[in-house]
Amino acid sequence: MKRVSTVFICLLSVIAALFFGGCDNNQGTDDNDQGTITVKVNEGEKFYYSLTTGEQVTGDSINTQNWDIGFQRPRTILTNSGITATTLNSGGTGMVWYTEKTDFDTVVLSDAVKTGDLSEYFTDTSKWFYSMSSNQNITYNVINYTGYGTGSGTEADPFKTAQYNQKQFYKRGEATSSYPVTNIVYIVQHGDGVHVSKIQVSSYEYGASSDTYIVKYKTLN
Repeated sequence: MKRVSTVFICLLSVIAALFFGGCDNNQGTDDNDQGTITVKVNEGEKFYYSLTTGEQVTGDSINTQNWDIGFQRPRTILTNSGITATTLNSGGTGMVWYTEKTDFDTVVLSDAVKTGDLSEYFTDTSKWFYSMSSNQNITYNVINYTGYGTGSGTEADPFKTAQYNQKQFYKRGEATSSYPVTNIVYIVQHGDGVHVSKIQVSSYEYGASSDTYIVKYKTLN
């Protein structure tokens, strides 16, 4: 009887190890690896966050690789990449890839790998754009605007065919102040160029003087 009990206990231990060890193939169990960021941004403010720590980045740390996504108003989500990193002198090497999925839970690390061709990813860029009867140099934040085509645009010859309806985190509602989210899941390479997270804007509220974002995130490596 003692031998049978010992075998039974060992069997239970093996089953438990297999079950609990194989539950999550995306990441570790650290609480910082996943969560929800709620951000209210007033006019003229900027908020920067680390997806690694799930905390706001402030002060001198903004000009580093320690932040991964930033928020302004209206309807502006930044990545620590491209023109954004250059402007902040951060050297951030973040990127964004569009999964074409809206089910947050089904996006896994292998979705971010793809072919390894960096041209599949996007970074923030700057374009001269003709808007409101004037030429404006606009920072295109890749989570907001991806359909701006291939035209380079200059102050003398601004780009005039920007599109605002491709892969944005929001879409325009019937009311002028209505911007329902699209639920697109993005793969974001952190500003450090190493870690990767998936994010989804689950709610966005546009106000007269402030915007509120709710973003779900989970670190994939």
